[in-house]
Amino acid sequence: ASVFALPVFLQSLRGYTAWDTGKVILPGAIASAFTMAITGRITGKVDARYLIVAGVGLFFWSMWLHYHFTLDIGMGDTVLPMVLRGVGLGLTFVPLTQVAVADLKPQQLAQGTGLFNLSRQLGGSFGIAVAATLLSRFTEQSREALRAHLDLSEPVTSSWVASVMARMQSLGGNVEAARAKAYALLDLKLHQQASVIAFEKVFLVMGVTFVL
Repeated sequence: ASVFALPVFLQSLRGYTAWDTGKVILPGAIASAFTMAITGRITGKVDARYLIVAGVGLFFWSMWLHYHFTLDIGMGDTVLPMVLRGVGLGLTFVPLTQVAVADLKPQQLAQGTGLFNLSRQLGGSFGIAVAATLLSRFTEQSREALRAHLDLSEPVTSSWVASVMARMQSLGGNVEAARAKAYALLDLKLHQQASVIAFEKVFLVMGVTFVL
């Protein structure tokens, strides 16, 4: 589900293109492939439980960093979280696969591995559906919570609206049109911040769920 949520965050809130989003995800994919190659070689020599615990810990660390993402993050701010996520998954999935099929007979390996991968894919699909539902719910909750702190009678809010109206009027238009555009922009800002909070919560939920 983290693979689903991050691109949505980057493209809908940060305005990233598909190409930019791919460049953000690439370091994590490389780290995951590199870690899986190494883990496959050492799994028989190292207790699988140690590798899995280390992988889960790194994934949670990654989600904890995701939890602190804001609208001000740059592409460089995502490198460490994505690398940690890739290494964490690499350390987790290889030993899990080997442990899952360890007691199977040779003629059962193909079916056992297929069932394991099917379970993982079904879990991923379910996780994406849950993440999308939580994003929608958390966004609405955050929007209502933030809206309670917006009062046009407060100096900060009224000053912001007035400055936006002045900017709109300088570009041409009457007072009513400028006020409508200012309110629309304020509503957009409110929705963006509510969405950021929602994504942060979803990332944290992913990390905690993975640990459990």
